[in-house]
Amino acid sequence: MHLIAHLSVQGNQKILNTTLNLRTIYQNSETLIYGENPYGYQRPLDIKHTNNIAEKALTIIEGEAIFPTSIILGIDEDTVKDKIEKIHLDHGISPHELVEVYLAEGLVNFRIIDGQHRIAGLAKAAEIDHLLWELPLNTTILVIPNNKRVIELDVFEDINSTAKKLKTDLVLLARQQYVLLGERDLEGKDELETYIAIKASYLLNEKMDKSVWKNAIKFEKGINNQVGIIGIAPFSKAIIPLVRKALTGITDYRLEILDSLAQKLAEDINNAWEIVKSKWDDCFGKEFIYINDEEYEIMYKSNYYIQKTTGVNAITKILYEVDNIDIFARVILESKLTSNDWIKGGKMAGLTSGSGFKKAIELIKSKSESTAESTPSEE
Repeated sequence: MHLIAHLSVQGNQKILNTTLNLRTIYQNSETLIYGENPYGYQRPLDIKHTNNIAEKALTIIEGEAIFPTSIILGIDEDTVKDKIEKIHLDHGISPHELVEVYLAEGLVNFRIIDGQHRIAGLAKAAEIDHLLWELPLNTTILVIPNNKRVIELDVFEDINSTAKKLKTDLVLLARQQYVLLGERDLEGKDELETYIAIKASYLLNEKMDKSVWKNAIKFEKGINNQVGIIGIAPFSKAIIPLVRKALTGITDYRLEILDSLAQKLAEDINNAWEIVKSKWDDCFGKEFIYINDEEYEIMYKSNYYIQKTTGVNAITKILYEVDNIDIFARVILESKLTSNDWIKGGKMAGLTSGSGFKKAIELIKSKSESTAESTPSEE
């Protein structure tokens, strides 16, 4: 493969700007999907979105549609090192501006950072109208230094969490995972704890259909119109004590070990909150909401504090303190608090600081009169 590109440098980052046809990009690139690739950080293709692009693409030849926005690709520096040659021209263009790049044919040289749906949609349309395989596409190629793939995460997150308003929760997971894969330096044990906390939160939010936390945790930054009742930052911070408890005695920090701990932690948290739901069922409400034509099933009510900062911290602290789930269940089920006590403006209002969380725990642990009378004194 031979391409001519404009080379620019931002800081230490080399950037190639060029035009590649659809066939070249499609045959020589891949998208890193979370869970399918150890470096994955993107979601699988949205078939509906892909089909919509394909329909639009079929009108390009008639001049009814264009795709001017650049496809953004990543390529390893080792792949292009010693393969970039400066072009010397006689028409006033600096030889430092234009370069020739020679790459082996038939290899997956590029990673799609932005544009996977456009490429997939255009390729689907090209199966019908073969002329589209030669469609020229503006292409920006980031030349990624060794062990610095985290740059791709930063670019993907910047694009999708601001301009496009897409979910970027997997970037949080991938960013921590890249530490374990040697792509960026480990900044202390705190990052391992953060990875487990975020991974457990992700499992509760997306992978456990019966969880009261399904679609309840807000992972995106700066998006007002989003699903969820509590942000990932306060939620993951609240469960860090449980993470540290799970890490006790663990010295093997391989990715599969940490993922196993995150899975077990998510299951334990889910079991605990099933007990919480059975006690204060009116605080939870299964319903479906729609945002940008996408359906979300939720199990929370935003006018209750139980799944907000106060409830999450108090419940987590109690779970941390007990030796097993049976003791936790007894504390919750014997509480004199009612669902109405959790309602907005009610008894739990304003308990949002460290001292407030302690007060909330005291209120939860206070037993109803009938329970207190039937429970033998510890003295």
